[in-house]
Amino acid sequence: IDITETPENLVIQVEVPGVKRDDISIDFHDNYLIVTGDRPQLKKHESEHQYYSERLFGKFRRVIPLPKGVEYSEIKAQHQNGLLEITVSKPKMKQPQKIAISKL
Repeated sequence: IDITETPENLVIQVEVPGVKRDDISIDFHDNYLIVTGDRPQLKKHESEHQYYSERLFGKFRRVIPLPKGVEYSEIKAQHQNGLLEITVSKPKMKQPQKIAISKL
């Protein structure tokens, strides 16, 4: 997972080669982004013997903390060529407001 920051957004990139869009789930709960999915194991022929493999397969889950104030409606996701990209709009900083003091 790579997370980069721009002035307006956080951009989260998750490599998911071989995983279909329908096999990935993104949830937002209590300022956490939860990415889960299932990376299928490649089928091998009966006559093949595994010599060496570094491929990962099976279920995965990543929990990413987000800044307070992030709005669910401001989270967008795209999946293309084995890369899941999630763009999260950073919460707008509220400007301090002046409070008038009245006489007693």
